[in-house]
Amino acid sequence: MTITVIRSGTVIPGVGVSSLPSTDVVIVDGAVRDLLPSNPARPYDQADLVIDAAGKVVLPGLINNHTHGTAFGPLFPSGHTPLSDDQVIRNLDRHLLEGTTTVLCVDGFMTAEQIARTNQAHPMNVKWASCNTPSCLRAAQIADGSGLHRENIQATAETAVREGAVALGEIGAGHTLGGGGASYMYIPEKVRERTGKTITPAQANALKYTVLGRHIDRRTYDRDEVAAVLTEIGLIDLMTPEDAADIVRSVVLPPSRRLYTAWPRLRNTRGAMPYRSSCTTPRRP
Repeated sequence: MTITVIRSGTVIPGVGVSSLPSTDVVIVDGAVRDLLPSNPARPYDQADLVIDAAGKVVLPGLINNHTHGTAFGPLFPSGHTPLSDDQVIRNLDRHLLEGTTTVLCVDGFMTAEQIARTNQAHPMNVKWASCNTPSCLRAAQIADGSGLHRENIQATAETAVREGAVALGEIGAGHTLGGGGASYMYIPEKVRERTGKTITPAQANALKYTVLGRHIDRRTYDRDEVAAVLTEIGLIDLMTPEDAADIVRSVVLPPSRRLYTAWPRLRNTRGAMPYRSSCTTPRRP
């Protein structure tokens, strides 16, 4: 039996009481056994470790139920190239330093093996969600899919739940529908490829809304307004309004022909590769 005492802190118990000042937390074998009013005369001779928390706040580990880049596998529901293992560890370190002890990774195309490897590499408790249904996989492959390998494609949502996934998600995300992911990753990437200049997510957002509006409508495009945005963000000498419109449309509205091309494979495939999942029934787009 291992006993740890966190002594004399202000405890936030998370049970409806705002705070317990000057309280000792007694932990036995990793579980909270008791909360006691702090008493300097109490020696805790049997404790293996006594931590002085005077002047500090003690609270249960927080749960973050929506994170990205917290596991070793494809990034985002667009199946983007994975972050390096070192970057994932740094992300988890940051969560831990902020008081989070459990995260839910909603990148969506992880495998059980990738989650297990992450949990072995870091003390954070990493849970996972799966979005690997036929429609989400098809959308990811149209939008990006650069980080999807055979094992990720085969790991259907049904299989993931059997192997420990605790949720379905992230589904209908900005990375595949022209939302936030387009602004902070895909549009800036294409602008950098075209011009060598790096723009901010806010600047990419301004371009996106000027080209397509908030309701993704091609009729929104106004050449003079796009030119004004390009001037404001310092790109007017590097690309035309038509160039900017092409970039935004290629990210937010990828050619539908690719989606229809994928449909016969989806319709005719009965095995595990590449689209099968009994969690959802695909319909012709």
